Amino acid sequence: MRERIGLDEARACVLDTLRALAKPGIETLPLSSAPLTSISRYLARDIASEFDLPRWDNSAVDGFAVRLADIPSSARARGDVFHLPLQGKNLAGETRVLELRPGYCCVVATGARIPTGADAVLMKENQLPNDDPADIRFRMAAKDFDHNWIRKAGEDFAAGTVVLPAGQRLDAFVLAALHALGKTTVEVCKPPTVSVLAYGSELQPPGTPLSESGLYDCNRIGLSRLLQAAGCAARTVDLFADDRAQLKQALQVAVDASDAVVIAGGASVGEADFSFAVLQELGEIVFYRVQSKPGMPVIFALIKNRAEQTIPVFALPGNPVSAMISLLTIAKPGLQMLAGGKPSELIALPVPIAHDWRKSHPRREFVRAQLRIQAGKTSVVVLPAQSSAQLSGLLQSTGLIDLPEGEQQLACGDIVRYLPFSGLLDSP
Repeated sequence: MRERIGLDEARACVLDTLRALAKPGIETLPLSSAPLTSISRYLARDIASEFDLPRWDNSAVDGFAVRLADIPSSARARGDVFHLPLQGKNLAGETRVLELRPGYCCVVATGARIPTGADAVLMKENQLPNDDPADIRFRMAAKDFDHNWIRKAGEDFAAGTVVLPAGQRLDAFVLAALHALGKTTVEVCKPPTVSVLAYGSELQPPGTPLSESGLYDCNRIGLSRLLQAAGCAARTVDLFADDRAQLKQALQVAVDASDAVVIAGGASVGEADFSFAVLQELGEIVFYRVQSKPGMPVIFALIKNRAEQTIPVFALPGNPVSAMISLLTIAKPGLQMLAGGKPSELIALPVPIAHDWRKSHPRREFVRAQLRIQAGKTSVVVLPAQSSAQLSGLLQSTGLIDLPEGEQQLACGDIVRYLPFSGLLDSP
């Protein structure tokens, strides 16, 4: 068992362990229902294009297809007006292929096939007024010759090439690409079932009258939504009190019904914290405690179920901010792999901090922060609500500042690593 390890080591340990356990099943999903699912889904196989896209050379703009050789040199050199007689027009969706005669131009719409023989499109904005609709007058500036405004066949996807690799998440862009490739169904990995346990004598489900010392549980719903975004099917377990026997029983049931288990609460060293002892009794603890704030009392363990399958278990702190940030920063990449996806990285943006800030402890810290833009300048502001029990800090923040291990004195304008929630959450 490793203890008090760094966050990067913890992430690597989870990935190495779950890589050997990741054997997701495959199912076929109708694309008509894919955008409606609340669980992120990952492609089970590479998706290759069966045809060139675009399927033929087509116009990138509304304008006139021409042969560049028909444009006088004076028009290129001095911007002189020139004329080309109109041969016809070609609109998007037409199947005929027009052959452009030398010395003529042809009206083309955006997306229309390029006539045979044409090698450029002149934008409609370059057309000058003329009383004769069959005689098209043009004036071109030198910059207008920088582009030929033709989309070449296969320049987006060439036939036979892999467009979408296995493990890619079905987001809006991927769904659009699948439709562009003519797909109506897609093979995806079956989401692993993850049981979510939360225990504590003070916890009550919403909708019940609060006792004098009661708190409504928010961990199960918060963690479940994060698990769904990571590609897992969350299964919540009824709340129970701080009791070792109840935890043991609930955990034994959970590992038989799940591919992984997440526990919120009881991971520390208090008199009513039983997660460590029960996990040690039932299985093997891989690591305990991570040098990270919030989220130091994190346990990663492995338990055999009745079928002798190895089930990973993450025991997280009970405070909701600690629980959710620990899941995002430590457990999520491994769970994504279990779901058939590619593990996400902690991709940070370099942003200046808007004020002085003192970090007075040695652990790596994820500080709740808000990105602000004032007078065209971007900076991040540390929010006052930094307690691991304060949900207000998460609600007001747009991301996290990732501060490395060691004490640190930041001055206004210093560059920090900013992790936007838009990248951390990966909502489907």
